[in-house]
Amino acid sequence: MSKKIIILLSICAAGLSLTGVRGQESVRDTVRQAVETYRGLNERPFHIGIVYPLSTNGVEAPDFSNRISLHLFAGVDGGLHGVAFSGFGNVALKFSEGVQMAGLANYSGGITRGIQFAGIANASLGSMEGIQAAGIANIVADSTRAGQFAGITNISAGPQAGLQMAGIANINADRSDGSQFAGIVNIIAGESRGGQFAGIANVSAKSQVGAQVAGVANVADSVKGAQVSLLNVANKVTGAQVGLLNVADSVDGISIGLLSIVRHGYHRVEFSGSEALHAQFAIKIGMQKFYNIFAFGYHFSENDPWEYGDQPTWAYGYGIGTEFNLGPVWRMNMDLTTFDVIEKENTFEHKELNLLNQFRLNFGAQLGRRFALVFGPSFNVMVSKLRGEDGGSIGSDLAPWTVYDKTHNGTNVKMWPGFNVSVRF
Repeated sequence: MSKKIIILLSICAAGLSLTGVRGQESVRDTVRQAVETYRGLNERPFHIGIVYPLSTNGVEAPDFSNRISLHLFAGVDGGLHGVAFSGFGNVALKFSEGVQMAGLANYSGGITRGIQFAGIANASLGSMEGIQAAGIANIVADSTRAGQFAGITNISAGPQAGLQMAGIANINADRSDGSQFAGIVNIIAGESRGGQFAGIANVSAKSQVGAQVAGVANVADSVKGAQVSLLNVANKVTGAQVGLLNVADSVDGISIGLLSIVRHGYHRVEFSGSEALHAQFAIKIGMQKFYNIFAFGYHFSENDPWEYGDQPTWAYGYGIGTEFNLGPVWRMNMDLTTFDVIEKENTFEHKELNLLNQFRLNFGAQLGRRFALVFGPSFNVMVSKLRGEDGGSIGSDLAPWTVYDKTHNGTNVKMWPGFNVSVRF
C-alpha cells in the first residue's frame, strides 16, 4: 500500500515538474516575443547589407524593425528603432525612431521621431519630431515639431512648431508656431506665431503674431508685431509698419515710411500762408502719430504777384509730422518739411542747391468734424548756392528777414523765425 502511494506521488511530482518547465518556456516565449516586436513588426538587433534585397533580412526586410541598420548603398527597413547609416539612402516604410544618416536621402513612411541627415533630401509622410537637415530639401507631409535646415527649401504640410531655415524658401501649408529664416521667401498658409525673416519676401495668409522682416516685401492679413521692409501690406496692424511704402486698412500703433496709406488713418488737406511761401497747399496722410506731408507753395513778389525776378518763384516739398490731442477741441502739430525752391536761374534745366527747411509748431482748434483753424510759429533754414545776376552775391531772396546769414565755400545759409496760418480739412 505504501509502495502504491509512493509511486502515485512520484507520478504527480513528475507531472508538476513537466508543467513548470512548460510554463517557464511559455513565459520566456512571451518575454522574447515582447522584446523582439516593436510597433507591430518583428524587431532584430542588426540589419547589414549592400542594397535591398542584398542584406541579412533579404526580401523580408519590409517586415522587420531594426536597432542598427548598416548598408553600403541603400537599405530598406519596415521600421527603424535605433540608427541607420547608408551611402546613398535609407528607407523606413512604416516609422523611424532614432537617427537616419545618408549620403543622398532619408525616407520615413510614417511617424518620424529623432534625426534625419541627408546630402540631398529628407522626407517624412507622417508627423515629424526632432531635426531634419539636408543639402536641398526637407519635406514633412503631416505635423512638424522639429528644426528644419535645408540648403534650398523646407516644406511642412501640417501644423509646424519649431525653426525653419532655408537658403531659398520655407513653406508651411498650415499654421506655424515658430520662426522662419530664408534667403528668398517664407510662406505660411495659416496662422503664424513667430518671426519671419527673408531676403526678399514674407507671406502670412492669415494672422501673424511676431515680426516680419524682409528685404523687399511683407504681406499678411493681420499683424500683431512689426513689419519691416521696403513694402509692407496688411489688413489690420497692431504694432508697427516700417518701410518705404506701407499699406493697411487700419493700424493700432504706428506706420513709418516715405508713404503710408492707411484706409482708416489720418487724411488731411491744408491751405496755409506764411512769410516765405505766401500760398501753400499740403496733403497729410498716414497715422496721427506719424504722417507724411506732400506740399506745394508759391511766393508773390511786390511788383508782379506772379513773378519774382525773371522767373516765378514756387516750391515743392516733402515732410513728416505728428499730431497730439490737447483736449476735445485743441490739437498740436509738429511738422518738418523740406522744399526745393524754384527761383532765379534755379530751374529744372539748370539745377542748383536751393532748399528751404521749415519746422512748424502749430495749434489747431477743431471747429467742426471736418474743419480746423490752425496757427503757430515756424523756424526756417534756407540753404542755397544760387548766384545773383551780378555773379557775386550768393543765396536765395526768399527770406524777408534773418537772424543768421553766412556764406561759406559757396553755400549761403539763412535762418529766420516765422509765422503761419492754416485752414485744415
